[in-house]
Amino acid sequence: MLIVEFPPELFIEFCIFLSPTDLFALSQVCRKFQEYLCAPNSFSTQQIWKESRLKFMSKEDMPPPVGMTEKKYVELLMTERGCQICKQIKECKIYWEFEVRCCEECRINNTIYRHELTLKMKYPSEFINVMPYTNYGIGKYYWAEQIAFAYSQYNNLSKENLQSWLNDKKLVSDSLMEYAERRKLNEEKIGYPPFSFDSLTIFSTSLFDRDFGDWMDRITWIYRRCWVYENCTNTNNVENAQQLVQFHIQRLENEATCRCNKVNIKDGLRLKRNLQSRAKVMAVRIPLLNLVITSLLPRLNHYLLYQIEQQ
Repeated sequence: MLIVEFPPELFIEFCIFLSPTDLFALSQVCRKFQEYLCAPNSFSTQQIWKESRLKFMSKEDMPPPVGMTEKKYVELLMTERGCQICKQIKECKIYWEFEVRCCEECRINNTIYRHELTLKMKYPSEFINVMPYTNYGIGKYYWAEQIAFAYSQYNNLSKENLQSWLNDKKLVSDSLMEYAERRKLNEEKIGYPPFSFDSLTIFSTSLFDRDFGDWMDRITWIYRRCWVYENCTNTNNVENAQQLVQFHIQRLENEATCRCNKVNIKDGLRLKRNLQSRAKVMAVRIPLLNLVITSLLPRLNHYLLYQIEQQ
């Protein structure tokens, strides 16, 4: 039996084991698979995407906004796919008010300041007040495409239907704004996870298939791979982790002012850029790199001093 001839029930069971990325790839194989995976009104389709999200994106347990399909919700959450506007793989933000994921440059190019709508373009206040917006600085910004589409509807309405349309738009807008606020509060509540080697994406086994069973081997590899290795003038003579730590402690003692501001932040950023060029999917963030720099070295210092005292 060909896979395209699978009955829907069997196809659904098969999709349970696939990640969102695999589901998107599968939906482009043929028209039948696209019908299975992209049907907005199908309960089975919604369950496929929901189960995949909960299984492979475990932190994203919040349901989608009212009216948004699970497929579109998952697509927005996949920030590693880059900007939905310019299609470039770069740092992006999800603007839930507009239901779009974009980079900073595209946000600037596709939003309009409220005063520009009211003073320059002369949009009526009753129309602007029912449209979703995002706060940036001290101003309110609206998505230009949404404004243009909604205003074309607004102009074609009769007086009898105008107020009903405005009320419906207001409900949708308030729902999106409320959801965006809940997402923001949830992200602030979760924050960054406690520091651990396993929480760092750049050290995960998905990118570097290594056995980190031994703690000192882990330190050796991390230092050689990231910050110390490029700054050691004679790294070939560093044979083990203890020597490596001693080398770094001695360097810190000789440079009394060198703590956080000079501990290879530039090298960390260069590592990030190099990894992004080799692997399109990277989630290395500057705060996380700063956390490594400020947390790892003091811990190694204390550990080595403890080992020396024990000997």
